[in-house]
Amino acid sequence: MFKFVYRQRVTRNPQPETFLFYLNVFSLICAICEICGLRFGDMKYRISRHAKEEMERRGIPLKILDSILKDPQQVVNDPAGNRVYQSKVDFNEGKIYLVRVVTTEEAGILVVVTVYRTSKTQKYWRQT
Repeated sequence: MFKFVYRQRVTRNPQPETFLFYLNVFSLICAICEICGLRFGDMKYRISRHAKEEMERRGIPLKILDSILKDPQQVVNDPAGNRVYQSKVDFNEGKIYLVRVVTTEEAGILVVVTVYRTSKTQKYWRQT
């Protein structure tokens, strides 16, 4: 499946084998990241197994998680010392829900502990 090319000179016009090598390495890195739950974008983060299971059970798509982590409407600290990224989201059900992404940091990488949506916006929303 993977073709490795050794001792090939870097030229201005790379050979097709070089391109295939880099494409295969990139595919391998993406596969490893998908298995480990590591996501890259503006921010590095890892989704815990619990968070993945809860997102699936609660019907929260990965796209919403990505958008909240990249551009949250609010970031608050909870009593346990975790950072909670939260945004108001319309799930096309005629109601606005507050989606909360509870995170912690391990070795410089943000770890998503859990994700949930709630209709109790007033309870968690901080007025500034």
